[in-house]
Amino acid sequence: MKQNSQRARSAVLAALIAASFAFPLPAIAAASPTHAVINSASVNDAATQLTLRGINFTGVKNLTVLVGGVALPLPVMSVNPTTLVAILPAGLADGTYLVRVGNGLGVDDEEFFFTLGAEGPAGATGATGPAGATGATGPAGATGPAGPAGPQGPDGKTGDTGQPGAAGATGATGPQGPIGPTGPQGATGATGPQGPAGPSGGSATFFVLNSGVSDAIVPNTAFVFAGLPVSIVVAGPATRITGSANATLGLASGGPVMIRFNLCTQSGAGAVTEFVNLGYLEAEITTSRLAYGMSATRNGLAAGTYQVGFCIANTSAVTINENDWVHGWLMVN
Repeated sequence: MKQNSQRARSAVLAALIAASFAFPLPAIAAASPTHAVINSASVNDAATQLTLRGINFTGVKNLTVLVGGVALPLPVMSVNPTTLVAILPAGLADGTYLVRVGNGLGVDDEEFFFTLGAEGPAGATGATGPAGATGATGPAGATGPAGPAGPQGPDGKTGDTGQPGAAGATGATGPQGPIGPTGPQGATGATGPQGPAGPSGGSATFFVLNSGVSDAIVPNTAFVFAGLPVSIVVAGPATRITGSANATLGLASGGPVMIRFNLCTQSGAGAVTEFVNLGYLEAEITTSRLAYGMSATRNGLAAGTYQVGFCIANTSAVTINENDWVHGWLMVN
């Protein structure tokens, strides 16, 4: 790793943290073909997943949420051009938060506010208005068909022939009566009472993983830290550590080879242990240097001080020797 590369990356991280506290928010530049646009944001009932809907999400490289003045990266579960689903940090309190997406170029970032918290119930339905007045009687219906002929009566006496009468005129059809008026709208129901406040999410402490990865990760089936871990004090089994990190790894030549990676803890000089036993991911390392990410959570640790960070088990027979940096965050509550 070259020293000037470390200084440049530290400067970038400092600039990002300072930018998250700058108010008011800068105006968004004119949209480009890579500019992601957020039309809506929603959170599931468990407050663990954030779903964004809009356009141009497949070009998103950076996804953060502003919590307590700190821009936290959000792990992405799934993404397509119009929908992006990400994992929220555990224990977020009710309130309004700013989510930011970007294309990784430092321009065309998109920002959107979303809210956690229950809504009051809908008001009652208003009363039905009175019925309108009955309309006037319409015209008579057409004459029905003739009934069957009755039995023939006996022959009567022949009467005198009368004078033919004049034909009467056909009466005009009466007009259709008007439609009755619509009844008035019912009054709006009273607003329902505000629901009770949700329980407090409690306090949490955040740590940042940000260091270079050794260019000499030798073959070893046991896990070792990639980059520098952070020191975390655990009060007891109820303490939970949640984190997300990624490391950029590659080979100078040869390959491909397989490795395992996870988030790990270490107590004193003991073994580096996975958050979840056998919960590692496997990946193929090649001469194309790529970022490999992991998110995990655990509790049940005995009280004490632990080293926590991104870890690798190089199960191949080749040294992983073309690496860059590890970035991520850890939350303790």
